[in-house]
Amino acid sequence: MGKRLSVFGIIFLSLFLFSYSCQDHEIPGVPPSLVTLEVSPGAIRCEIAFNLNVVDTGNMPVTEFGVVIAGFGFLGQASDTPTVGTHTKLVFDPPFSTGNKKKNSGVCSNQFSYRAYAILNNGTVIYGNLLSYQDV
Repeated sequence: MGKRLSVFGIIFLSLFLFSYSCQDHEIPGVPPSLVTLEVSPGAIRCEIAFNLNVVDTGNMPVTEFGVVIAGFGFLGQASDTPTVGTHTKLVFDPPFSTGNKKKNSGVCSNQFSYRAYAILNNGTVIYGNLLSYQDV
């Protein structure tokens, strides 16, 4: 009888410990990776196509993405580093997926700085590299 209780005790203890070892572990968040690309001229006067490349979508949900711009005709100066909430945003259309994205804008400015951005669902903003445009 004592040996039987020991076996049941070991089985019960093993099941108890096993149940705690199988808890879900939180996977660390991987933010998206963006690259700001050079602008390209549009089809008509005062039209510029803004371009960005989504290198990796990461595993954190994105609520909005696009390009943020500072300079003449926008909020701020061309020498500013544009930020969401302070400067002009050009929001791109979903879906947020890997690859090159393009959005035309009626821009009649000859000097501005810009960079790609993505806003995560927790409010964090991820930025791409900063570029400047100057029409000579």
